[in-house]
Amino acid sequence: QRKVDVAARMLRDHHSLCSHVEAVHCDAILEWPRIVAMAKRATVVFNAIDVGVMWDFCVNSLCKELGLPLVCGQSFAWKFMTEMYTGQVGELCAFCRESTTSVFGASSSAINRKGGILERLQAFIATTHSSCQDSTAEIGVDKLVGFLENDRQFRCGGGDLRAIVASAMVRTTL
Repeated sequence: QRKVDVAARMLRDHHSLCSHVEAVHCDAILEWPRIVAMAKRATVVFNAIDVGVMWDFCVNSLCKELGLPLVCGQSFAWKFMTEMYTGQVGELCAFCRESTTSVFGASSSAINRKGGILERLQAFIATTHSSCQDSTAEIGVDKLVGFLENDRQFRCGGGDLRAIVASAMVRTTL
């Protein structure tokens, strides 16, 4: 069974509120405008999107912007965890106590460890630009955008990503 169906069934069967619980099957990346429209009609959002931390950040930001409570569920091989945030101004959210370093994995350990961001970036460049001898210090906007669109940790693309990456590289003098 899909995670969203199980979550909806458990909410219907075990909460004491009189609510309409709607399980939504969609591609969060391709159908983000649909998610925003549904959130505008909702009284609470349960995030079961499984496409990485960038989308969790987006859903959290959407709920914070709309003042909606957000419930997040996640599971690992040995445990299941849930979190709930009110969405109210001045209240904590999933990312309030985080920094962009911890949220987006830019710590030294996350970058340099085996299988870390630097190793994955180098492998991406080697795979997609096999004739290119660029070092990671010489990577341009297009290559970095390609990495962000395809890497399992980031999985972001479209919209203003190219402009954001270009602007960030200018600000950091890369």
